[in-house]
Amino acid sequence: MAFRLWRASLALKWAPHPSAGAAIVEPAEATSHMVIPSHIMLGVPVASSVYAIASTLEAGRVVVAYDVSAENVGPETARALRGLGLYIEEFEVGEHCRGYGHRLEYIERLASLVQESGAEVLVSLGSPCMICAAKLAKVRVHRPTLDISRITVVTHLGIHGRKPIHIAVPVGSAMGREADPLARAYDGGRSILAVNRELVPEVAVIDPALAASLRPQEARDAVFDLFTHTFEAVASVLSNPVSGDYALLALRRLSRALPILANGRPLDPLTVTRLWRELGLMSLYTGLAVASSSVSLTCALAVATQEEFPTLPHGTVSAVYLPHVIKLYEERKAGAAALFASLLGEAGLLEEGESASEAASRLLARLGAPRSLAELGISRERLEAAKGRIARRAAELGGYLSQLVVSSEALERVIMEAYGGGGGA
Repeated sequence: MAFRLWRASLALKWAPHPSAGAAIVEPAEATSHMVIPSHIMLGVPVASSVYAIASTLEAGRVVVAYDVSAENVGPETARALRGLGLYIEEFEVGEHCRGYGHRLEYIERLASLVQESGAEVLVSLGSPCMICAAKLAKVRVHRPTLDISRITVVTHLGIHGRKPIHIAVPVGSAMGREADPLARAYDGGRSILAVNRELVPEVAVIDPALAASLRPQEARDAVFDLFTHTFEAVASVLSNPVSGDYALLALRRLSRALPILANGRPLDPLTVTRLWRELGLMSLYTGLAVASSSVSLTCALAVATQEEFPTLPHGTVSAVYLPHVIKLYEERKAGAAALFASLLGEAGLLEEGESASEAASRLLARLGAPRSLAELGISRERLEAAKGRIARRAAELGGYLSQLVVSSEALERVIMEAYGGGGGA
């Protein structure tokens, strides 16, 4: 089963916006069931992008929400928009994104501010956690009694396209949240993962001026997550030719960024800008791949493992699991080996004679990813005690979205294989 590309479905229409000179990309509708951002603004300063959208909507009230990843950009953007005559409310989350989302209390407070101010536009600036918080705050505005921890792909939210229009602006490491249907949050000891197409922001802004905020270690963890999601989008039961095309575009950007990320040397400003461009587009394309499909087993295993071991970075845990999950598909799903190998081969990331699981293991090792859960400091005894809960939770979170029907026992074996390492090879 060869991996077939439908490039015609990737038509992008470029048009200058009269009020800001902005280049606006309108992704052509590709399938009847997918939701992707209605506008993607590339290479345009944040304030100009927001002003262009607000002008189009005839909106005068904007909430600018940011966390520490955008502690400089957030206030600067708010000042610039005030100077353009918009009414601006600022919302700041004074903590770093820890991979499993910002606390639920921030989401509740942001939703209250949006309602009280009558905001027609909600701008999220910063980490993936900040973008997720804005997605869920919009849900809270329109569905105040809905338990957000129970949002799934089939939940009808009725929020996409309704005000406040969500403009997502990734700063620093990006993980596709600006264009995908995922949202994470943290409520006490509980991690929340919501997957629903109506969570996709209406507008995504990719501003190259934010390149200076990119930190190499954060970039690597983001790449681990993005690399995982390219496979997830193809392995999901909701995958389609469009999600495959976007996944391929994301992997081609990885092939360009790989030499920079893998050299381990300090980066000069010009190289940082080049790296940001590649990773920014990889993030965008990965988000679009997931938006037109979904995530599946690897992401679910990583989230479930984080619930048991909350200090672990999500992208790193995903990187440990990925080769093992790919190998599971290769062994149990007809055509999966050829599909995944063709995807990596088209992107120039597959060496002669390699399987996709072997290639994933090699590429992640080159990026400095750990090869086992043991390397992350988890004891075998603790993992043995938790593996049943992790397997059941992973099945609940995303196992049902997989093309491969896997029992809890099979997932427990994957968990323990990942503990021992070997990269799936």
